[in-house]
Amino acid sequence: MKKLLIILLLVVISFVSYSQQNKITTTNTVTFTADISGIIGVGPGGAFDPLRDSLLVIGLDWDGETTVIGSRMMSNVDTLNPGIYTTTLLVSSTLDSVRWKFKAAPPYYFMNTGWETGPDRWFTFSEDSSVVTLPIIVPRIYPGQIWPNH
Repeated sequence: MKKLLIILLLVVISFVSYSQQNKITTTNTVTFTADISGIIGVGPGGAFDPLRDSLLVIGLDWDGETTVIGSRMMSNVDTLNPGIYTTTLLVSSTLDSVRWKFKAAPPYYFMNTGWETGPDRWFTFSEDSSVVTLPIIVPRIYPGQIWPNH
């Protein structure tokens, strides 16, 4: 019985080791674009102020098997469309899809401390080395009351 248990344990260890070694990493260059024109300069208690606030892409690496290279902070590069923010990230993972959300900062100017409301968003990887431009997204972020002392 002891020998059978040892053999079973060795088989399990070998399988886990083999499966860990054979994970394939996929890397995509992903461009995220957000349309926040609906919250720029809106509301008596708060609004997105491009001179003060930031919009970020958060997540993608919450699973521990993904790496992200690049600036998560989005920027406006189109002077004709001040509400369009974008960033491009290099995302590598052994998974086929990863979760993410938008987040506005500083947190005290936005409801939900700046986190996008609703369910997480998902990015599904394309073929390795693909360049992916996601459609323009209107984040579920809302200006809120300013916290005391801010």
